[in-house]
Amino acid sequence: MSSSSSDDGGIAMKQFKDKHVEEDEEVDGGTSREDELDLVDSASGMSSGGGAFEEGMASSGVPPVCLSFNDLSYSVRIKKGPFADGIKGLGPKLRSCRLWTKESKEILKPMSGHFLPGRLVAIMGPSGAGKTSFLNLLSGRTREGKLGGEILVNGHKLSRDQFKRASAYVMQEDTLLGNLTPRELLTYSALLRLPRSMPKHEKLERVEKVLRQLNLVRCADTRVGVPGVTRGISGGERRRVSIGLDLIVNPRLLFLDEPTSGLDSTMAEQVVTILRNLARQGRTVVCTIHQPSSETFNLFDDVFWLANGSLVYSGPVAKLTGYFKTQGYACPKFTNPADHYMRLMSRSEQVEEEDYVKRIETLADHQKQHAALIPIEGYRLPARCLTLSHGPSQGSGISPIDHHHGREDDDADGDGDGRKVAGGSGGDDVEFRNEKLPKLKKAGPRFLKQFLILLARAWKCYIRDPGVTKQRLIITLNIGVVVGLLFLQLGHYQSDIQNRQGVLFLMITQAVFMTGNSVLYLFPTERPTFLREYGNGMYGVTAYYLAKSTADIPFHIVFPVIGTTITYWMVGLREDAGAFFICLGVILLVSNIAQSLGLLVSVGTELPVALTIFPVTVIPHMLVGGLFLVVSDIPKYFIWLQYISPFFYAFVTLVRNEMEDVTFKCRSSEMVLGVCPIVNGNEQLDRLDFDRYPTWVGPICLAGLYLILRLLTYLSLVYLARKRSAT
Repeated sequence: MSSSSSDDGGIAMKQFKDKHVEEDEEVDGGTSREDELDLVDSASGMSSGGGAFEEGMASSGVPPVCLSFNDLSYSVRIKKGPFADGIKGLGPKLRSCRLWTKESKEILKPMSGHFLPGRLVAIMGPSGAGKTSFLNLLSGRTREGKLGGEILVNGHKLSRDQFKRASAYVMQEDTLLGNLTPRELLTYSALLRLPRSMPKHEKLERVEKVLRQLNLVRCADTRVGVPGVTRGISGGERRRVSIGLDLIVNPRLLFLDEPTSGLDSTMAEQVVTILRNLARQGRTVVCTIHQPSSETFNLFDDVFWLANGSLVYSGPVAKLTGYFKTQGYACPKFTNPADHYMRLMSRSEQVEEEDYVKRIETLADHQKQHAALIPIEGYRLPARCLTLSHGPSQGSGISPIDHHHGREDDDADGDGDGRKVAGGSGGDDVEFRNEKLPKLKKAGPRFLKQFLILLARAWKCYIRDPGVTKQRLIITLNIGVVVGLLFLQLGHYQSDIQNRQGVLFLMITQAVFMTGNSVLYLFPTERPTFLREYGNGMYGVTAYYLAKSTADIPFHIVFPVIGTTITYWMVGLREDAGAFFICLGVILLVSNIAQSLGLLVSVGTELPVALTIFPVTVIPHMLVGGLFLVVSDIPKYFIWLQYISPFFYAFVTLVRNEMEDVTFKCRSSEMVLGVCPIVNGNEQLDRLDFDRYPTWVGPICLAGLYLILRLLTYLSLVYLARKRSAT
């Protein structure tokens, strides 16, 4: 570790040591909360400095954690080419035919190491080196493939759930709701993740402190926005908000995948500076990073360098150039070591593949023998880094600590040994000890509270996006008026029979496509946020699904009511209040069926795919809906489709509602052999073969289809959430 880092941190601790001693004593003597607070520390333990991090480790209240891994390896099974072994014959031999073969591909070769608390660690390497796979393995986010070796937390194994509750993972992409502000996003995160026993005012205080820590106060009430769509905060601020969403729970371990991706050098340096200061508060912070500037690179304490799936260096950044110099790869003067060694570890046309592989294997073998890692034994850090915000009696898992009062640390001058965390004062330091962490309990609110919070958030997002609502309103009004003018005040002549059937089918079609398409655009944009929050244990699928569905209900009632009312009375359909409300009820059912189908289609697909699948699914149902083909003329091999078609049940109900016992007349041109073909609507129902269906069949079947689609959508959402969280 560089001397400048040690000096700066030491000054910060010395300046604020006296200032916070009383606060720390109060925290140590505080009353205990429920066991749920093992997951997160109370708000009083966090830094209240104005985002400058002067308080360093003294006030975080985060118990330190050492993450170690021994002989960690990872491989996956991949398919190799179609018909790899060829066709081996027909008949009985057909069972031995292989369309492909599976081979094992080694992603990460066996490696060992550890990450210490109070230090910011970078995982680096060229593209394809295995950085993200390595980070996902360490963070417990990978279940597929073959994992070798072991991962330990303070020398002990944790279950996957326990590990997730003790850590946080910030993804590379910022999955934020653009209509909310940083303060609102952090508030919802706090309400959904912090212990139910913690008073609301303390949760809100936690939000304000995180805003100050991440230098987000100035943009706290500015909408986040959607890049390329709506204006909002900057890229660096978006990244800090993403970090804050997980920082709200004061995690012991913090993993970040490419936190500087897409940022310019200045913003990247600001983000890494914040991560460095978070580490100084006693956290173990590990992130992947790709080709940082020299200034950004020097902010890291340790670096783990991967190449071709092997670990070629692990140790302090300050010792990187010296280490590789001994291997014959000196870094030229005035050259960024990160850039130089990235080129060295990357494949290139100038280097033969065999020579490249041999170089990496040699470096990996030497790394195993001469790792530059700081030993866990004897590792020291400032005492207040270990102070729990709810007192040592709570069972933090960091029990008896050896204090060394009044003794100057051997590395206080910053000679590069790095055994003491930069930021500590010369005295009053402690020796870190591996102690088993306690079991961490799920601490969030109960189901009803989750539902209400998510419902409020969904409503706020809708209200903040009036453009979509205005667009749907304008389209609904336009279509209603155009259809009304086109079929204006139909009479009761023979030609009006077909016209009435046409306008009724058109109303059904409008409800299906208007509602379905609106859902197709909304859910895919929110899916990444849902998957991230579900993966973090913020809420369950049921609470989210019910909240989302409930928030959508007014929009799937208001617009169909407006469109149906305009069209119904302009066209001059049956002038009866009962008939109107039956028509309105059927359209509402169809609209909600379309919404359910749109959700089902868009749950696991991207928008372009969903826009293709939805009409392909709907059109066959239209064709058997009863307008284009008489029921008796539908081929037997397609008759099953009629019984699951919302168009059919809606059309039968609306036509019966409109035609039953209605008298029709003829113009002279419509007479056939001097006789009016249809004088009563019941005759038309008989021709369409609709008279065999009782009036109640349509609404009941529509309601059944709605419930089935809702259930299928829910099950699909559960499957998607569990599948993504398992990878």
